[in-house]
Amino acid sequence: MPLFAGRVENNLDQQNRLFLPAKFRERLGETFYMYLPVNKDVHCVTLCTEERLEEVYQELAEESEGNIKEYKKAKRSLNNNLEEISADKQGRISLKANFCERAQLVKTARIIGVGNEVEIWNPEVFDAEIDNDDFSNFS
Repeated sequence: MPLFAGRVENNLDQQNRLFLPAKFRERLGETFYMYLPVNKDVHCVTLCTEERLEEVYQELAEESEGNIKEYKKAKRSLNNNLEEISADKQGRISLKANFCERAQLVKTARIIGVGNEVEIWNPEVFDAEIDNDDFSNFS
């Protein structure tokens, strides 16, 4: 599974298209997935490979601790906000309005490699999120 690292900030155009750096596009592949996290408190758009998406489904099953009803609700929530996408010839991806709204993307987006996924954040929301977290359990 590819690993993603680094960050870049790019502007969204008026059609909500965002240039995705080549280093991320190459690792994601020609066709990949864009989704909104099931946790509605997480305000970003996530990009991942098919292999990683399969892991996300497995994680949902594990987190539901055998509760089939909860697993199906979480899976429906994920699938309701999941798109199979490709970058255009200029290396841009198109974000639907509901994705931009949830991630509070207006003009500038911060694209961050986070290990096995790529996240797209409003820079101000990301900075506030990081500033409010306590990482004292990590070295």
